[in-house]
Amino acid sequence: FDIMGMKFDIDGIRFDPICTRLIKKAELKCLTYRNSTLNIKLSGEGERIVAFRLNGKETEPFISCDITGENNIEIIIGD
Repeated sequence: FDIMGMKFDIDGIRFDPICTRLIKKAELKCLTYRNSTLNIKLSGEGERIVAFRLNGKETEPFISCDITGENNIEIIIGD
C-alpha cells in the first residue's frame, strides 16, 4: 500500500513521496488512521522531502501510531 509515499508499519506511517512534472500537487483529506483524521497536502517536484510539517510544526516525515484528533500534514518535495 503506497499512497503519496506513505509506508505503513507497526509504529506509524513513514513518508517518502516522489513528485514528477506531471503531478506537482496532491491533496488527501479525511484519511482515517487509527484514532485520527489526516489531511495531507503534497507539493513540489523532485525525489526528496525538503519540508515536512505536522500541524504547522517542522518535524521528521513520520506519524506515530498513537496520534489522535484531526491533523494537517504538509509535505514539500524538491531535489
